[in-house]
This record gives sequence, structure tokens and C-alpha cells, in this order.
Amino acid sequence: MALTVPELDAAVTFYTEVIGGTELYRIGPFDAAELPMADDGRDWTEAHVNVKGARLNIAMLSIGLNLMLELSQYDRPTNANLSPPRNYDFGGHHIAFKVDDLAVATAHLVSNGCTAMAGPVALDEGPCAGLKFNYVHDPWGNQLEFVEYSARAIMTNSPARIYGRYPAAKPSLRLGAGETDRSFWRTSRRRASARSYRCVRRRHTSCQNPSGHP
Repeated sequence: MALTVPELDAAVTFYTEVIGGTELYRIGPFDAAELPMADDGRDWTEAHVNVKGARLNIAMLSIGLNLMLELSQYDRPTNANLSPPRNYDFGGHHIAFKVDDLAVATAHLVSNGCTAMAGPVALDEGPCAGLKFNYVHDPWGNQLEFVEYSARAIMTNSPARIYGRYPAAKPSLRLGAGETDRSFWRTSRRRASARSYRCVRRRHTSCQNPSGHP
């Protein structure tokens, strides 16, 4: 999953300190003015990411056990849309997170600069019976969804390996929980921090290990 954000440092702070992720690394800048042209004459960023004349930096985060979130900040071009796509726009999207307690999570998010939509919505029939959800906008207007459930109707007889159906997939975000209740997240952070960050320094890019671990 990837999001483009206006301020990389602020977005990393939000998705680590508020959402509970771990920053793994940063790479960049990737600058079309400095990188080699493609064989067909296009600049590097137009050829590789479909943005002409761009300059960007990237941060990679790990959230929980099953999400890698890439955050990108474009310094160029300077004519970007300042609002994320709406739900009904082509390319409209949102990120959904499973939480232990939807009410606590929503209050936690609102107290940290998010805007909550009306809710929660509780579904009591159909394949999603047993699920509650609430949509929230992050501080830059990106649409997030937070869901709570212990079981859903679809889990009963689905042949697919559905998230939350098996004990190994049980952990979910404990947003707003006390520190003593966040052992799952501490474990995730230790695993990430214990990794070796091997970076290849190329001619025009750099890689940083923000954790300070070897």
C-alpha cells in the first residue's frame, strides 16, 4: 500500500506514533534532473513512475504483521492536486485497519488530528454480519476505515484463508490502549528494529536507517 503525502516527516510521525507503525527505511531523493534519461528520451521519473520532471523521497513503514505502507513526498512538480481522490473518483481508495475496540480507536484518532465520519455502522446480516466500521480522514484528508469484529458470517464456511479466521491472524490495532496492553506492537517493533538495514548507495540516491540499529 502506498500514499503520497505533502510532508514526509509529519506523515511518518502520524503513522508511527498515532497508528503504531515502525519506520523501516528512507530512500531518495530521486530527481529527474540528476538521473540518467531513459533510452526513449524520457526523463527517469516519467519513464519509471509516470511523472515528468519529478523529485521525490520515500519512507517505508511496517504496520502490524501484514501491512507495508510506503509514503512518498514529491517536491516537484509543484502543481499537484491538494486533495486526495474522493470515494467515487476513479482511483478512489482507502486503507482499512482492524482494531480491538472501535470506539476507543476512533476517539484516539480524533484526539490526534483526524476527522471521523458519522458512525459507527454495525452490520447484523449478510456476509459481514458481526462487523462494525467507521470511516476517518487522516490529517491530510486520506480516507481510512477502522473495523472491529471477533467473527463475521463469511468466516463460517469460506474456503479462503480469511484474515481473523485463524489464531495466527488474530492481532489487530489497539489504538488508544495503554502501553501495558500493546505487547503485540512492541514485539513487532523489536522484530523490525532487529533487522539488518543493508543499503546500496547508488550514484544519485541514499538510504537511511532511522532506527539507529546496525
